[in-house]
Amino acid sequence: MISLRGFMPFKSAEEALENINDVSEGVMSAALRNCLDQNMPAAKKEKKSKHALGVADHKLGSMIQEDTGIACVCNDLTAELIRGCRLHLSSLLSQLKGDDWVKAQLGLAHSYSRCKVKFDVNRADKHIIQSIAILDTLDKDINTFAMRVREWYSYHFPELIKVVADNYQFARLVLMIGRRDSLNTEMLPKIEEVTMDATKAQAVLDASKVFVCFAHPPISPICRTPLFPISHLLFLFFAHPPISPICRPPLFSHLSPCILILKHSMGMDISEIDLINIRAFAERVIKLSEYRKSLQDYLHSKMGVVAPNLQALIGDSVGARLISHAGSLTNLSKYPASTVQILGAEKALFRALKTRGNTPKYGLIFHSSFIGRAAAKNKGRISRYLANKCSIACRIDNFSETPTSKYGTKLNEQVEQRLRFYDSGEAPKKNVDAMQEVLAELRAEGTIGEPKKKDKKDKGEKKKKDKGADEDEKKKGKKEKRKSEGGADEKPKKKKKKDK
Repeated sequence: MISLRGFMPFKSAEEALENINDVSEGVMSAALRNCLDQNMPAAKKEKKSKHALGVADHKLGSMIQEDTGIACVCNDLTAELIRGCRLHLSSLLSQLKGDDWVKAQLGLAHSYSRCKVKFDVNRADKHIIQSIAILDTLDKDINTFAMRVREWYSYHFPELIKVVADNYQFARLVLMIGRRDSLNTEMLPKIEEVTMDATKAQAVLDASKVFVCFAHPPISPICRTPLFPISHLLFLFFAHPPISPICRPPLFSHLSPCILILKHSMGMDISEIDLINIRAFAERVIKLSEYRKSLQDYLHSKMGVVAPNLQALIGDSVGARLISHAGSLTNLSKYPASTVQILGAEKALFRALKTRGNTPKYGLIFHSSFIGRAAAKNKGRISRYLANKCSIACRIDNFSETPTSKYGTKLNEQVEQRLRFYDSGEAPKKNVDAMQEVLAELRAEGTIGEPKKKDKKDKGEKKKKDKGADEDEKKKGKKEKRKSEGGADEKPKKKKKKDK
């Protein structure tokens, strides 16, 4: 059914990679042209060719047909024939072994993939997309793990939850304190270093103390000494004589009716193996929190390189989420401002269109501080204005040759002025004036060159020449119309009769 007409092997792996790149882009290479010239009959323009070339790609087939005039076919039949030829290639080529074909195919596939990744235009955006995705995952995991640490350690020291609200500080204190009985005044500077608050550190220390006092009613001066301050009185137990020796130490043996005053943690005792596991879990939470901080710094530096104006306008996390949702900075720069405004709220938009309800006013840009600071009646207007500025910043970042964050800073100032305009009525600066200021600053720094000035004389001469050429064309057009209207349609003029 199928016979081998011609075969042209590649001389090297570099040549094979070059040809596969040309085929993927729909370009006909010189090697492909030579192969077609040698093995395909010459096509005649006047007559329809009896032969057709089967190709697997429509784009490549149209390119071959335009350049050589060879009729190309791309359909299900050609795809099936090409698949059969690829499957039985070892039988068609007697010199080629089965293993050699597989190895060559695998090596070429690896080289092609490596080349595509290396020269990918959006390769810098992909790091931002992965970073913001990992940050979102880390936030969920750290919150879940920290809640488990707080719940687990609260069996032993429940008062610490009310004193320390931050998860990272709580995990560090768990790792530092261990058993609550080990807390003393010597550890106060270390606790203050973790909590960064002297009052909070003292509260942590006080929550773990135990006070016992015996006093004769009314409360004797012994309860007012620094050893037993009145602020530590919590439980009052009245005992009548005779008093048990357990409740009457030698120091207070002369007191018969007394008050027993106690304050201590409500938590239960904990075994050593349980404490080891709690500490290991707290250490894992601390490492995850520290890694999150380092990843946030990496995202900040990466956004400053890839999209500095978007970063200066709307921040790292919101800008990275916009790029991630669009797929790349190039895709985001192609979106109109109306699409950027509701990016991330697609479900709400289609639900509103289906039910004929109110469409959403904002999507991912809702997390920006500008939306939160605006009044309820102005949230829609400021989101529309902010989306417009985000669209401008993305296009500057994507298409500018010299990256700078000054455009984004000016756009940020414009949004601030717009907020003040909604609140107080103060007129904001026009966008043209703001961009002119940035251009003047960049020219002063030497980042961009001066614009080319055109002489007024040259402009006047060009205008005159253009006007003269237009007038000549109009005159020629009128003459041609008169000639075309004349001839058959033109009636012959009547001759005047001469007087006798």
